[in-house]
Amino acid sequence: MAIRSFFLFILFFSSSLSPVFSLYEDQVGLMDWHQQYIGKVKQAVFSSQRAGRKRVVVSTEENVIASLDLRHGEIFWRHLLGADDVIDGIDIGLGKYVITLSSGGSILRSWNLPDGQMVWESSLQGPKHSKSFLVVPTNLKFDKDNVLVVFSNGRLHAISCIDGEVLWKKDFEAESFEVQQVIQPPGSDLIYVVGFAASYQFEMYQINAKNGELLKHESASFSSGFSGEISLVSTETVVALDSTGSYGFRVLIVMEDHSLLLLQQGEIVWSREDGLASIIDVTTSELPVERNGVSVAKVEHNLFEWLKMHFDDMVSKCAPFLKGHMLKLKGTLMLASPEDMAAIQSMRLKSSEKSKMTRDHNGFRKLLIVLTRAGKLFALHTGDGRIVWSHLLRSLHKSEACQSPIGLNLYQWQVPHHHAMDENPSVLVVSRCGPSSDTPGVLSFVDTYTGKELSSLSLDHAVVQVIPLPYTDSTEQRLHLLINADKHAHLYPKTSEALSIFKREFLNIYWYSVEDQNGIIKGHALKCKCTGKVADEFCFDTRDLWSVVFPSESEKIVATVTRKLNEVKHFSLPRVFSQ
Repeated sequence: MAIRSFFLFILFFSSSLSPVFSLYEDQVGLMDWHQQYIGKVKQAVFSSQRAGRKRVVVSTEENVIASLDLRHGEIFWRHLLGADDVIDGIDIGLGKYVITLSSGGSILRSWNLPDGQMVWESSLQGPKHSKSFLVVPTNLKFDKDNVLVVFSNGRLHAISCIDGEVLWKKDFEAESFEVQQVIQPPGSDLIYVVGFAASYQFEMYQINAKNGELLKHESASFSSGFSGEISLVSTETVVALDSTGSYGFRVLIVMEDHSLLLLQQGEIVWSREDGLASIIDVTTSELPVERNGVSVAKVEHNLFEWLKMHFDDMVSKCAPFLKGHMLKLKGTLMLASPEDMAAIQSMRLKSSEKSKMTRDHNGFRKLLIVLTRAGKLFALHTGDGRIVWSHLLRSLHKSEACQSPIGLNLYQWQVPHHHAMDENPSVLVVSRCGPSSDTPGVLSFVDTYTGKELSSLSLDHAVVQVIPLPYTDSTEQRLHLLINADKHAHLYPKTSEALSIFKREFLNIYWYSVEDQNGIIKGHALKCKCTGKVADEFCFDTRDLWSVVFPSESEKIVATVTRKLNEVKHFSLPRVFSQ
């Protein structure tokens, strides 16, 4: 992106089809490692069934519904709903059905608790948009007379628990109040709809759950008004247990980093790193070179020398080696039994070569450095997908100076090869202090072997675009240009050596920017040092070189792709694909 003419971008338009990549079921665990996450949990319901394995059903901000094992936190099943099908509420009925309300209270579904299969789906419409509430009676029985209660779109619905049929509905369109809670006491055929009219009027409607008949309407005025919402349980409510599921307790906790923990009797039973369901950027890091024996960084041995050196070792390992390949061949030909498949997967997971923490000859073993929406950084081993380390960055914590920190991107900062082999690699994490693109940026520098945040830097300018340059200093720190909202380019690292290297290549640095909404691509170059009042030798003015404007009535830019800086490439003109 930084060298003249040496970039390629691909434009996809709204009329194009997106490719889909997939694996056969028998290839999972054989040709790759596979991990599942659910995201940041926003609602949870514990299953009270006595038979079978204990579960907790959750919904997440990533629109996932999942059933988790209470003992270990494993996923029994999960469903990812559409981006527009936001989950409003979940509950469990009859001890064996999961009830979900989504799409602003417009879609009600019933799922089979053991396997997650959908039982029925019901569409709920109403006269106006409103808060949505799902009420599943605790004494629900499996017959036509027992109903689920849903308030959505200004209307109260009674839904058959058997097939999702709407049995009756009552409009509240004419009632000028905001519903805060829908309550059905255990064992009662009465439904209470409560809320506020204006800021001082309390309203309560009593409804017959059998037919939707209005039984009573009461109002009460409070001159001091109300603050907040009506809650059955809140931080101001004291909950006491009587002498008759005990003095024990069980709590599902969602942490700041979006991880999920089950706390029972004061002990952590299990934890899950579900922040990995909301990854915003990823880069790779080389593993350390092997210290004992021949360095894997050197690839000067040819195949004959390597075989001669390892011949005795290969003979001793010949029998299990052949057995493993026979098992893999059976799996490839789909002849493997379930026991064979389990043995294949166990063999691969226990492979010492695959999961070593050093570089291999071909450079396949690496660390995946991952940044999540919660501002947490992970290092995953490419061999088996395990978490090597994780760290919630200090620079992405809320503070007086940075009220709403938001992580943006990851970049390779220092990649030691020849001149600094004893140095650990590090990555640059770019973030900003708010949702607006003109808020000040924050830089964090993290050691990729330990996860330690080496340093952080609060900037006095925004970061709209980051240009990694193909130049490094004597410590192999990569040079970067940070473009702010005023189109000024700031050079990092701010060292005299970096500035000297940058000045030598000043006339050869070009980049482009994409305005998705306007359908415009622009090319840019450097002009001169910044002409502002405060002298800054690391700040430079920029100039526009060219622009391409796509007709908004027929084409829309969906995504852009560029070649990697270290990719071998020949001179080529940009290609544009459209219909």
